[in-house]
Amino acid sequence: MKAFILGAGLGTRLRPLTNVRPKPLVPLFHRPMMQYALDRALALGISEVAINTHHLAEVWEEFFPTTEGQTYQGGNGVPSRSSQYGDAHLSLFHEPELLETGGGIANIADWIGESDVLVYNGDIYCSIPLEPLLELHAQGDYEATLVLRSAGPAQHIAIEGTQVVDIHHKLGQAEGTHQFTGIYCISPQILQRLETNKKESIIRAFLDLAQEGKLGAVVIDEGEWFDLGTREMYLEAHRSESMRPEGVVQSSVPATQSWVAEDVTVGENVTIEGSIIWPGVTIGAEARIVDSIIFSDVPAGSVCQSVDQ
Repeated sequence: MKAFILGAGLGTRLRPLTNVRPKPLVPLFHRPMMQYALDRALALGISEVAINTHHLAEVWEEFFPTTEGQTYQGGNGVPSRSSQYGDAHLSLFHEPELLETGGGIANIADWIGESDVLVYNGDIYCSIPLEPLLELHAQGDYEATLVLRSAGPAQHIAIEGTQVVDIHHKLGQAEGTHQFTGIYCISPQILQRLETNKKESIIRAFLDLAQEGKLGAVVIDEGEWFDLGTREMYLEAHRSESMRPEGVVQSSVPATQSWVAEDVTVGENVTIEGSIIWPGVTIGAEARIVDSIIFSDVPAGSVCQSVDQ
């Protein structure tokens, strides 16, 4: 099996962070979101990974330097360049015009070849065990198999057993009951349902598969799952105790529903509410910090004052 991590989105809901980095390269606890997805692929034994790029494509070079090939000269299904992450070989496919999910998959048809592919949104964090997904998809009953959750903010998927019967009630079969995680497996046969050089969502193909009884689903409620596409969910993920790096100790500084690292320097009359303050930060006197994340890479000696967002 190969893996395709979606990295081409504009990240408009996460601005201004995405004004300087593509969304999958925005840090989650000081690591680009993309690295968490790559780690999941490696843990499953996957060593061939494709990533599509579009917005601020040149920034990818800073995080995943080119190992071979020419940079950003690809297109029409040809990798722009290659890189390496651990034992995984990365093929980056630049999209001069954004193709969305369906078009992005069609664009890498030659790379997919005859392989099944794990598709993974580049702006999510999850610790969901994915082995049940691979096991169900490997049975061969479905051209695509989705990972769902029983609860979530967008319960648009209706299922019967392991079969998806409706999405957004577009087929008129049933109202949605489950959350789609943005993680799924596809078989190479699905490529026949997609058009090359066309901007389109994968949902059209999913609906066709659902009508034919070829769209599967596995419900996995174990582990954590965060869609990090919005500032609200990005902040919520950082508030999760289980996701904090080991070895960073909580400060005794008074703060409301916040987490302040042990070596943060805090001035007098500071208010901290609902925020995450990482090591090495200096907060000036009279500062008010609400619903904020301040990273460790704030330059030494910097003073954060009157931070409200």
